[in-house]
Amino acid sequence: MKIKQSPKLPAEERRRQLLKSAHRLFAEKGYRQTSTEEIARKAGLTKGALYFHFKSKEDILFALIKSMTDGFGSTLDGLKSDQWEPGKVVSLILDKCAFAGPKQFRSVLDIWVQAMSVPRIRRYINQQHRERVAMFCRMVKRPHGWNKKELEQLAVMTFSLVDGLAAHRVLDITIVDTKIQAKLFQSMFYSCCGAKTSAHK
Repeated sequence: MKIKQSPKLPAEERRRQLLKSAHRLFAEKGYRQTSTEEIARKAGLTKGALYFHFKSKEDILFALIKSMTDGFGSTLDGLKSDQWEPGKVVSLILDKCAFAGPKQFRSVLDIWVQAMSVPRIRRYINQQHRERVAMFCRMVKRPHGWNKKELEQLAVMTFSLVDGLAAHRVLDITIVDTKIQAKLFQSMFYSCCGAKTSAHK
């Protein structure tokens, strides 16, 4: 079957079409079971057009992961200095990184799991995670008596809480109250700070 495509379609739009089609196919069939020909066909483009934008199927998966991590990174980059408190970070990320519903969440999770099986992409994900933790440690004021390792673990705990709450909110949007969760986490954080301060006196 001959593919019909518009010659006037901008290059960036074609790239977005390919990524969107790949995302759907990877979620439906799996990364290993999807061919570049299927991706191009679903996007309404030729295989040649696909290889003009991406060298390989792995590069397409890499581009999808980069777009996901870039969105999360942009949210953190946009935080003001007075917003860098654990509770506020939880609230702001959850507010800006909401999933449309279970289907979107599941497809993103599927892509993420498949990407982790590719060494090059797994290294990139780990690098991005470490950079976000480092940013958190730079921006959040270290409580009195805390060492660097403890602050790093607070960053990991904060991001893990966001991931877990995002998943629960997809399962039942009424069960997660972002403001209360942020308030509770902030309260526990300051309680812990007080306990450590007392222990160091």
